[in-house]
Amino acid sequence: AGGAPEAGAGAPSRLPLLLSCLAFSLIVWNLWQLDYTMARSLRAVHVPWLESAGNVGNRIGEGLTLTLFSLTLAGIGWWWPRASWAQAGLHGLLAQGVTAVVVNTLKHLIGRPRPRLMHGDSAMLGPSFQSGLDSFPSGHSAATFAVATAMARHFPRGAAVFYGVACFVAASRILRGSHFPTDTLVGATIGFLLGRIVTAPLAVWRRSLTEAVVLILPSVWACFALLWVAVHP
Repeated sequence: AGGAPEAGAGAPSRLPLLLSCLAFSLIVWNLWQLDYTMARSLRAVHVPWLESAGNVGNRIGEGLTLTLFSLTLAGIGWWWPRASWAQAGLHGLLAQGVTAVVVNTLKHLIGRPRPRLMHGDSAMLGPSFQSGLDSFPSGHSAATFAVATAMARHFPRGAAVFYGVACFVAASRILRGSHFPTDTLVGATIGFLLGRIVTAPLAVWRRSLTEAVVLILPSVWACFALLWVAVHP
């Protein structure tokens, strides 16, 4: 009885999903054209406080930091006990783990050079396990957004803080010259999508994916518009 309505309800949602994916693809394609311009501009800028902020964001988005955060939350939830905290910690670990598998697979399949290795406006892409050929997508951005999404689902009142920290980490990856804008944008999107799927029942993963894509599209568009205005005089 529970399965039939789900199948029927899922069909009408395919069109919004397809249209949202098309819009997202167009945004990423156009943003890709700005990557090298922004990378060159950032190389010419040396502001100490920006570099320090980039280093802080790098530490926050490291896998060890995120893992310790989720483990601590789960441990407090078990010790207190507070079931919601324990579940949030477990979902954070699961979201981070699934995201790491997806992102690292894409990194080595695409093999995009990091900004510091770029000497022109184009690069050969292809499978690679060489160091430095793993720029797309950003692992720090993806993992941080995955954990932030899991936390926001369990603690909605703190959503602004969680996503604010995730945005800071994503921006820091660009400021440090570790990633291009498209790397961080796609990484953040992957983290958000997987975070939404992991924190929802597995039986409705398609509905969760559709809702997540439609939800994040306005934010992706806003980021693209901001970068477009910043780059063009």
